[in-house]
Amino acid sequence: MNEQIERPARRLLRLDERTARRRATAAVEQVGLDPETTRRRPHGLSGGELQRAALARALTVAPSVLLCDEITTGLDTETQAQVLDLLDDLRRATGLALLVISHDAAVVTRLCDRVLTIGVR
Repeated sequence: MNEQIERPARRLLRLDERTARRRATAAVEQVGLDPETTRRRPHGLSGGELQRAALARALTVAPSVLLCDEITTGLDTETQAQVLDLLDDLRRATGLALLVISHDAAVVTRLCDRVLTIGVR
């Protein structure tokens, strides 16, 4: 999984392997994953670990906007709260803008300053 986390930095930013690895390591720390966790295969990770790994992967390219499409779907209540806290901390610490797509009003309320509701008929 280490390689998967550093891949966006290598491909999108054209960084060399060493620099991409440093970014991946920093992103893994930033999302609170144990570095040992990234050595496991995705099927060996919990839902929360998978979400954190996906966030780390996205953060390697230092985005200004992060699209969170149903980011807590399938997570238990405790893990969902941890992921939402992490996103909120990232948003506040880095100025990262979040575009949150969710059917869960609690997720939207927790993370969003502005809300657009689209009804389907």
